[in-house]
Amino acid sequence: MTSDNGGDAGADDFGISVGGAGVTSGASNSYNANTPLAIDEAGLDGYSFVSITGDAKCPGALGGTVTLDEGEDVTCTITNDDDPPPRVVVPEVPIPALNAWLLGLLALMTLGIGWYFRPAQSRRRF
Repeated sequence: MTSDNGGDAGADDFGISVGGAGVTSGASNSYNANTPLAIDEAGLDGYSFVSITGDAKCPGALGGTVTLDEGEDVTCTITNDDDPPPRVVVPEVPIPALNAWLLGLLALMTLGIGWYFRPAQSRRRF
C-alpha cells in the first residue's frame, strides 16, 4: 500500500479474499490443488487499486485466478494507493458594477463631497 496523500488504512482494511473467503494479509493459508482461486478485495473509499505482483502465477488484475499444483506455494501482493484529496477551486468572478460604484464613492470622498456621510446637527434657536 502506498500512503503518499495522508491515508492511514492498514493492509487488512481492504477486504482481501482468496476463493471468495476473507483472508488476513501476510498469513499463510491452505487451499486445494488444481482449483482456480479468485484473488480479490472489496476495496476502500479514498484508495485506488494499483497492481497485483509476486510469483508468476499471480493474476494481473483483481478477480483473476490462480491454480495451485500439489505442494506449490504462491505469494501475491496487492498494492493500493491513497487518492489525493479533492481540489477546491474558487473562481475569481469580476463584479464590474460593484467596482465602478466603489471607485465612484472613493472619488466623491476624495473631492470632499462626502456630505452624505456627515451626521445631522441639531439647530438651536435663542
